[in-house]
Amino acid sequence: MKQVLLSPTPETEKPTENLSKRISDLHRWFDTATTFIARQSSEDTVTGFNADDVESARAMIIELESIVRFLSHPTRLNSTYPWARVFVATNAFKIIHMMQKLHRVTQPAITVPLLGTVKELCDTTLDFTEFVVGTAQLLASFSRNSQAREILDVLEKRLLKTPFEKRKPSEFRALVQKYSSARDTMGMGSTSSPKTSRALEWYLTNTVGNAELQEKLDGMIGHPVYFDLTPNS
Repeated sequence: MKQVLLSPTPETEKPTENLSKRISDLHRWFDTATTFIARQSSEDTVTGFNADDVESARAMIIELESIVRFLSHPTRLNSTYPWARVFVATNAFKIIHMMQKLHRVTQPAITVPLLGTVKELCDTTLDFTEFVVGTAQLLASFSRNSQAREILDVLEKRLLKTPFEKRKPSEFRALVQKYSSARDTMGMGSTSSPKTSRALEWYLTNTVGNAELQEKLDGMIGHPVYFDLTPNS
């Protein structure tokens, strides 16, 4: 884990050394943190935990998200040695599925304040979307297209199931477009199916050029709108 990740150049040598240490630390945290997340994701078990368990899981997710964001940047996506992308993407793939399970758990033991800091990382946010998209891009970079598609489908299902009242105007549009653009760039089409495309059609492209007006229109989606067509007397 102490190997240099990028070709050593004056511009990348220092960030490379830092990234190598971060991945080494991530490897050290991974087993403990994932065991904790897996336990807490089970609807059938109510397990004990302490603040150290929670903080370890939280730190591991945040650090993994950060490293995925770094490695999946267009200027770096194909400049790292394959083993680095394989290690990070493989572990991120596992974590995303665990986060999905934890996201769906509603039992009281999982909703206590102490666990909130971990569970909120599993919400459908821009950070989570970027994590999934970046991981998919890393997987595709070493021909793991089926796994890339699998986690993109996890994100797509979340977007489809998000109730209208929880679709924050402009923010939800950004999530859909980031997801769709990534799929398209990887040659997977803008969505998984024509049915999904119809369901998300409103958000796939901007309807108007004015951001403020677009946000207002997004806020009306899913709500009944009535127009008075009676001519003025």
